[in-house]
Amino acid sequence: MTLRHPSATPLRVAVVGAGPFGRAHALELARTPAVELAAIVAPSAERRDALATETGAALSLADLRPLLDGAVDAVVISAAAAVQAGIAVTALTAGVPVLVEKPVAIDQAARERLRRAAAQSSAWLMPGHILRFSAPHAEVREAVRSGVVGRVRSLSFRRHRGLDHQALFPAVHPVLMTMIHDIDLALWLTGDRIETVSSTEIRTAAHPQPLAVSARARTSAGTELSFEVSWSLGAGQHLPDALEVIGEDGTLALRQDARVIGPTGPADDHLTPAHPYGALAAEQQVFLSAVRSGNAPTAVTLDEALHGLEVAERIIIAGAVT
Repeated sequence: MTLRHPSATPLRVAVVGAGPFGRAHALELARTPAVELAAIVAPSAERRDALATETGAALSLADLRPLLDGAVDAVVISAAAAVQAGIAVTALTAGVPVLVEKPVAIDQAARERLRRAAAQSSAWLMPGHILRFSAPHAEVREAVRSGVVGRVRSLSFRRHRGLDHQALFPAVHPVLMTMIHDIDLALWLTGDRIETVSSTEIRTAAHPQPLAVSARARTSAGTELSFEVSWSLGAGQHLPDALEVIGEDGTLALRQDARVIGPTGPADDHLTPAHPYGALAAEQQVFLSAVRSGNAPTAVTLDEALHGLEVAERIIIAGAVT
């Protein structure tokens, strides 16, 4: 196979977004061999300039479009949820492959624009569902696929986050920001589509988003799914994320702390560059290898991400009317 971008030639990658996830992506790309961090793109000059200086990025820009006429080989998008789909459509229209952090689109109109742009583009989009690249979750999937617990009858997920998320993401529903991880894991673990959903949520006048959301769903093969998320933990509180698999011949369980405390303070377990799981680096390597080969990655597809978002929207609607 002839590589579109030979390994001896550095890949020029732009990062859109200078928030925590954008910074994590930029830092990882900056230390990746045969990658040139071409630009940091963000609306805030102060934040993008600081990140460009920290990572050695060649440019700091407010707009991605000047780079799409041959100046970059790929784009990583980790921007505000409301604008990610539009930026991805612009890159796809220019024939530039993109890695887009979740959620790739926040409403049906954005999902359809993204679907059309991907279908018409010579490039492709890889959704940033990082837990598919987490070693513990991959181990659970391998156990499920090898038949260790027999036929899987149910999956349950629990993911608690802090009250600070209410201020950090006032316009994004917890299902789209937090539960979407577990919806995607359910799709990945079962290899199935989700057919039915129900949901309840707890709201208070003091917060813009629900404090907690509980959802149940069923796949087309009859596997029962249960999802619990909350944005209600106080400062200093930590509850482990939980995943349980109930099969006809046994049970699997995974517990992980949502945060780890390091020398520089709390950091997301799966994004910590020095962490042995290395999920962010693994995700990026799949993306970069696909850019070099010119072949769309199959580890996570746009169709899967869009189906997960459709399920998320149904959960949100169901919770709002109960």
